[in-house]
Amino acid sequence: MSAGRGNGRFTVHTVDLESGVADFVQSSVKGATSQGAHELARRSLEIDSVQGTVVEYVTTPRESTLLGIGRVIAIPGQALAIVCSSTSERYLLAKGACEDILASIRLGDEAGKPAPGPGLRRIAGQLQNWSIQVPADWQDRDHESPMVALVVSSDAPNDSISVSVLSAPVDCAPGEGIELAHGYLSDEVAQGSFRLLERREVAVGGREGLEFDFFKERSSPPVRVAQVYLAKGDLGLVLSCGTAEDAAKSVRDDCNAMFTSLRFDGPTTAEKRASSR
Repeated sequence: MSAGRGNGRFTVHTVDLESGVADFVQSSVKGATSQGAHELARRSLEIDSVQGTVVEYVTTPRESTLLGIGRVIAIPGQALAIVCSSTSERYLLAKGACEDILASIRLGDEAGKPAPGPGLRRIAGQLQNWSIQVPADWQDRDHESPMVALVVSSDAPNDSISVSVLSAPVDCAPGEGIELAHGYLSDEVAQGSFRLLERREVAVGGREGLEFDFFKERSSPPVRVAQVYLAKGDLGLVLSCGTAEDAAKSVRDDCNAMFTSLRFDGPTTAEKRASSR
């Protein structure tokens, strides 16, 4: 089970214990540290009359490389970059979906006309002057930048694909669209939004535009994780609460409140067996 709250994330995992709680804690900590986590502190915590052990870690997630494909188009008053990306390990599987999404771009009066196909939904820009088609079960995401009009992504971890629409105001006179598209793409590259592999001129929604391949190195800040290890009978539980390290103080009370809210509603398997004898 997992849940997100604010800047933190809370998860609960259960295991069948084959040894005592001390061995359970030691093997779990050993597994975490072997994957790059650094143990910071260890303390005891009682939850629903069961004594547990809290271990705090800090870990730095591995850097990952995003690969993607995008299209740039300049329309009256607006330049748009619609990009679709995935991790380098998944990109070969994701590329077909990305190409379908980019092919679905509609502009101007055509933006609201095409009905979505089975299992798809069409998303339109705020001014209703562009739209794209994505799988119906993909989730909209918030983004802190006012220049990003939309982020939508697949939730499935084995098929993680993200589509973003970047928007900027431009004065686009007739015949200047392709020139502005080249300029906008060059500006995004200069600002470090991504690193360009190739660009080519294509028709986008019936207008002159650009298609480009790109990659981007993505790194994540250090993460602070507190894990509580509990054992009741033959049931072992690991409660985890994690957040970016710079936000750890602000969510610590929330983590402790969630840890201590745990209740054991019934007997464990071992207790049931013992009572039936």
